[in-house]
Amino acid sequence: GFLYPVGKVKVAAFLKKHSPNGVKYKKKEDYFLENQVVDKPITVIRNSQDKNGVVVVDEYTRFLVLVKHGVKNIPIKFAI
Repeated sequence: GFLYPVGKVKVAAFLKKHSPNGVKYKKKEDYFLENQVVDKPITVIRNSQDKNGVVVVDEYTRFLVLVKHGVKNIPIKFAI
């Protein structure tokens, strides 16, 4: 994985419909606060509408934690 500017990262519509599970969120957030990183990169695909952009398709909860804490560059990996 590598780092990607948060401004270029969108979230897939199907993920936005769901609020993350509170317990899961807290666990990911606690991990972030202890380590200043998430435990795995955010899975993305290329954004067909924006050649420089990507779309989150998995690890949405981790992504929300990063955004909440003002992380400017998000660790990503491309979905296979």
